[in-house]
Amino acid sequence: MPAAIEAVLLDVGGVFALPHPDMIRSALGVDFDEDRAARSHYAGAAAIDGLGRGEWSAYFTAYALEAGVTASRLRVVLPALRNAFRDPDDVAVWSLFVPTAVQALKRLHQAGVGLAVVSNSDGTVEGLLRDNGVCQVGEGGGTCVSVVVDSGAVGSEKPDPGIFVHALDVLGVDPDRAVHVGDMVHADVAGARAAGVRPVHLDPYGFCPLDDHEHATSLDDVVELVYASRVMSTLTSSPSAGPPWKMPLSGETSV
Repeated sequence: MPAAIEAVLLDVGGVFALPHPDMIRSALGVDFDEDRAARSHYAGAAAIDGLGRGEWSAYFTAYALEAGVTASRLRVVLPALRNAFRDPDDVAVWSLFVPTAVQALKRLHQAGVGLAVVSNSDGTVEGLLRDNGVCQVGEGGGTCVSVVVDSGAVGSEKPDPGIFVHALDVLGVDPDRAVHVGDMVHADVAGARAAGVRPVHLDPYGFCPLDDHEHATSLDDVVELVYASRVMSTLTSSPSAGPPWKMPLSGETSV
């Protein structure tokens, strides 16, 4: 039985932030909305995972096709799309924030679990999250987290387990008491496993064909996972505690 979850590690791209269609619409030459932009991102992430490595050309191709670009136009569109992104970690592109994820992060904080951000970026992700009211270390306009680990700042990137270990050391939590939430198998799932952390693959549209790891359709699923782990842990350690619906959750009192 998995231990109660004491900490949640979170990716940024694909969890809190997505490429904004306004930044890349002209490159594609098609009119698509934020919902289609979200689906296009996860299609691109799945394409990268299909290769088993961080090959962004696969991402761009899948993104364009999912956004509505015809195969006959790819040769013209892909260079323009690459130029629009400039760098896959460019903060100007990754500016479509997911409101439900931001709210779910607040719920995780209220649940009392340790929180850390673990992102492959260029040293700017902490400012991106802070400036957009998502989260920050210490007091601020977003949710308080213990640490934001940016690969560009620490010199280690997913799937290297070192970047996860850095976050766990700050949190003071053992790997088997943590979960990591991310949108890519090759970086997030594989990296978390290498660090001994339980991976949760955020895959809202069900693009991932693998059944060897847990999936979530939203960060709300992870909130429920945290509470469920507490219930199961308590029942396992104390069979006389009663059924789950009689047990108080974080911030609640029994009646």
